Amino acid sequence: AEAEQRKKSEAEAEQRKKSEAEAEQRKKSEAEAEQRKKSEAEAEQRKKALNGLRDGYIDAVRQEIEKNKKYPLISKSKNEEGVVFLSFRIDKNGKIDNLKVLKSSGFEKLDEAAIKAVQKGMYKNIPNELEDEYLDIQVPIKFNLN
Repeated sequence: AEAEQRKKSEAEAEQRKKSEAEAEQRKKSEAEAEQRKKSEAEAEQRKKALNGLRDGYIDAVRQEIEKNKKYPLISKSKNEEGVVFLSFRIDKNGKIDNLKVLKSSGFEKLDEAAIKAVQKGMYKNIPNELEDEYLDIQVPIKFNLN
């Protein structure tokens, strides 16, 4: 009877050890899942910050274009209005390349003025945090007589 009691006690101790090990493993898994969630949240946060930085840079490029936009006098006198859609690549040093008209305003002088507005711009370097070698940008340039 004593030997049976000892066996029973050993079995119970073994079961306790097993339960404690399982609980420990569960805690570890939960901690890992928590860490994964935290890492994913940080990555998402970083992605949002970088997208904000990229959007801010592109806005600055657009403002620079607007600043350099000149409405051709001949176009004004002819009441020519329209939107020119341009695309171009800007490299990390702020140099423009591959500038082209995606959609014409329908008026050659306005299209030329839009191209000049982009070419005249002094663009800042792409922020290093973005790690982009270049950005491809599409921009509408409006010519409206008020």
